[in-house]
Amino acid sequence: MNKYWGKVLFCGLVALFVLGGAPPEVQAARAGRNSPAASVIITPSLFPAYVADGSVKQWGYINRQGKFQITPRYEWVYDYEPNGLARVMEKGKVGVINGKGRYLFEPVYQSVTPFSGGVAVAFDGKIYQVLHESGKVIYRSEDYVGPFSEGLAVIRKITPQKQRLYGYIDARGQTVIEPQFSFASDFRQQRAIVQSVSGQYQIIDREGRVLLESDLPPQEAAGGIVTLRYGDDEFGYKALTGTELFPGRFYYAGPFEDDLAIVNISPNYMRPQYGVINKEGNYAIEPEYARIQSIGGGLFAVSSRGMGAGGDTFSPKAIFDGNGKQLTDFRYFEIGNFSQNVVPVSEDHVTYFLNKNGEKIDDLPQLAGVGVVIVQGDVIKANIDDDLMYLTKSGKVIWQAATEWNLAGSLLRTFKYRPDRAMLIKYPQVLEHKDPIVRDLLNGQLKALFVGDQPVSPQEDGMYTASATVNFSLRQQQDLLIIEKNGYYYPVGAAHGMPSRQYYHFNFKTGRRYYLADLFQPDSDYQDAITQRINSMISTASEQKLYYGEQLESIRPDQEFSVTETGLKVIFQPYEIAPYAAGFPEFVIPWGELMDMVDATGGFWKAFRN
Repeated sequence: MNKYWGKVLFCGLVALFVLGGAPPEVQAARAGRNSPAASVIITPSLFPAYVADGSVKQWGYINRQGKFQITPRYEWVYDYEPNGLARVMEKGKVGVINGKGRYLFEPVYQSVTPFSGGVAVAFDGKIYQVLHESGKVIYRSEDYVGPFSEGLAVIRKITPQKQRLYGYIDARGQTVIEPQFSFASDFRQQRAIVQSVSGQYQIIDREGRVLLESDLPPQEAAGGIVTLRYGDDEFGYKALTGTELFPGRFYYAGPFEDDLAIVNISPNYMRPQYGVINKEGNYAIEPEYARIQSIGGGLFAVSSRGMGAGGDTFSPKAIFDGNGKQLTDFRYFEIGNFSQNVVPVSEDHVTYFLNKNGEKIDDLPQLAGVGVVIVQGDVIKANIDDDLMYLTKSGKVIWQAATEWNLAGSLLRTFKYRPDRAMLIKYPQVLEHKDPIVRDLLNGQLKALFVGDQPVSPQEDGMYTASATVNFSLRQQQDLLIIEKNGYYYPVGAAHGMPSRQYYHFNFKTGRRYYLADLFQPDSDYQDAITQRINSMISTASEQKLYYGEQLESIRPDQEFSVTETGLKVIFQPYEIAPYAAGFPEFVIPWGELMDMVDATGGFWKAFRN
């Protein structure tokens, strides 16, 4: 952390004035951060949480007792950082608050990086600013400023000849390496990769001294060993002396961390062979695995099977140490980073903790479901099956996201269907309703629409070959219940998954489901009228090039739609009338253009326009 603080009394006064509501442990950490012997583990005392109104979440912060310390009013929040500050989003803009929820920097920025060494980089759409944790802006530039790494940040200057040159500033906002490079990377382990204007690649230190020159583009420069790209798919290593290391080439060559690096020896993109080498070029873990990831503490998450393009995410993993010893069976689908002497893992239906030897820790909680868990001091933050919760280390729930809510005097709850780790479907059910018959009618229809006869996820040789997630949001418009179902299906090896979106409309009083045809008079040619209006909107749209260019022949009788106060919204799935990048094309047709066909006396119309 940065060392601008003065000594003793001045430091205490400044801290008291600036930090105001910073948590006690943060103030204690700051008081000792100028001492080389100080070693304070900083844990947060405030944690992100939210209240939900339908599908709209308002975020704030709770304390260790699960009570809101900072009122939920933000669109999004980040964890509190070690300096006692947090980034929050309000009205689409990002600001920085202290431990009392007071703005140190108002929400006027498009983005703010995490603090590093007491500073963060913000961008308001025009100007880059370096924000100091004291509340001051210490540097401004109309040109690019990158995030701080190891106390330095990349800056860019454009010369009168329109040449883009890169250099570095420090955490005081002072230029320490003048802009002179055509490319510059962040610093990593006290070294950075740059390219001179003549095209020569270099490894430099924090003073800008050249440690190595290379005609080949370096990829990493960590651990005193440089990773070089020899071709489109081939990599190798050199020492900073220029000596080439290890015979042969790799098809992936990761940086050295703790004297070990992850490599891939297979040119077959769909059948990789990953291993781990030491600085002598010997294999600590043999190159025979689908994927290997470092999880810290000298440990590795290893996938035994799986194809390329993310296929390893569907196959079970084991934990190995840096000596190549296999510590666990291949049974975990999620393995988190080693932190605070634990490793969080998830099997098919359950999440828990292991110690560094790969043994289950019985004193820490075991959670039903799959997700990510993090130990933050004496609190466990868990996101299980996409639901946020906080627990004590003994397993007592401090706070968890509400799964029940009131709607029109009725109680609803989110239910989950999870037959295996590759499928998660969330769907609504009505717990309390004035009419039990209507309640059961609604629940039966909703479960059928979301779950139906859904089988388990497909597998091949014990490996999942696809994943599917489904969630929902809902809103009420008078007596009309409008449910938006959002899904995402991803098959192994695909360049991307396939999102889907459906809308369902129910009369909450009667339980009847309405379809598009129910909105119009029986003999009206509403499909043709809607089609013509959409074609007209496409032909005059500023983003017309996004569409395939052909005239839409006709909307389907079961075309996705939703009703709003102002008009009929017609929705198309990806690829239906436009490329994937266009997302879900939507067209809103004002009611005034449709009223001659609308059945204004029908149940559908009266349900939301009574």
